[in-house]
Amino acid sequence: MKKLFIVPVLVVYILAMINCPVYSASTVNEDSIISEIGTLVNKGKYKNAYKICNDAIAKYPEDAYLYYWRGTIYSKLGNHKSALSDFNKSIELDPKNSNTYVMRGICRYELTDYEGAESDYNKAIELDSDNVSAYNMRAGLKLHIGDLEGATEDFNIADNIKQVEITNIITFFNIL
Repeated sequence: MKKLFIVPVLVVYILAMINCPVYSASTVNEDSIISEIGTLVNKGKYKNAYKICNDAIAKYPEDAYLYYWRGTIYSKLGNHKSALSDFNKSIELDPKNSNTYVMRGICRYELTDYEGAESDYNKAIELDSDNVSAYNMRAGLKLHIGDLEGATEDFNIADNIKQVEITNIITFFNIL
């Protein structure tokens, strides 16, 4: 019975850890603002999220996290130049957030700046050697430019990290 209850919790946790980036501390006093923006973006309600994000940036102009979110919204809408600008601002305010480098790398890739994209993925990995998204995005870039060996290596590293995370979660919940 214990395992039947833990398994759905474990699945939700794993999906959250794989799909939700880890962010630096936000200066926004209202965590609900950040939560609301994230919820709206995840539901595809970009216009609503954009308005809330802009209002929050007006109130908290030094918050890297808000620029990250607005950059994400721009990226989802295909406006990669504006997204790139916001990710640059986010990195200026918080240069240690590996996920912002991944997102900026995605924008650079979309703008066919493959060297810039690779540089951002490398920086993300330098900051967080367990950043699965950085390895996967770099692998995709390597596939695109014809580096099959490098892509395979990055995909294997990402898979190994995922396996370790899953093993750690299983051990934590004592499911084995």
